[in-house]
Amino acid sequence: MPYVCELRRLAAQPAMAVRRTIHPDRASAAIVEAFAAVGRFLRENGGRPTGVTYARFLGLDLDQVRVEVGFTVAELLLSAGDVIALELPAGEVVVTRHVGPYEGLSAAQDALEAWMSANGRTAAGPAWEVYLNGPPDTTDPAQFDTDVYVPLTPANAGATLAARQRAGGPPTRRSIPDPL
Repeated sequence: MPYVCELRRLAAQPAMAVRRTIHPDRASAAIVEAFAAVGRFLRENGGRPTGVTYARFLGLDLDQVRVEVGFTVAELLLSAGDVIALELPAGEVVVTRHVGPYEGLSAAQDALEAWMSANGRTAAGPAWEVYLNGPPDTTDPAQFDTDVYVPLTPANAGATLAARQRAGGPPTRRSIPDPL
């Protein structure tokens, strides 16, 4: 499937979410359960989803996946239990759309990484997926629509570091805090 990568600027998006550490073999079921928990919390507390369901992958390895699963909302509610108030970050992102089964999403990520390499850009944090069309809208995986977002460091960040190094100044290192 050919992927079209698009540069966008996003405003911060308020969201209510849960974070889970799960085994990769249980990822799909655990994500569905997490969406149900956040949805239940929003219904019980008068939350107003704005239509975007997402999963942000905070850490991946062979034995576990750290994931944040939630809904963007019209306004933040107080965090309670394991449901937390947060924002999807503002700034530049590169995004592409994947059509088809979730198992194929790694190809979309590969396309985004190739775009970043070709355009001299780097990720500023964890990627997230926005589920536009999938269960319960359709049960046919060939019809699933998912946008994959990667937040980007500022376009001039590399140029600023190179200029500091040319001037003999110490390089600076920007660290991304662990969101957990």
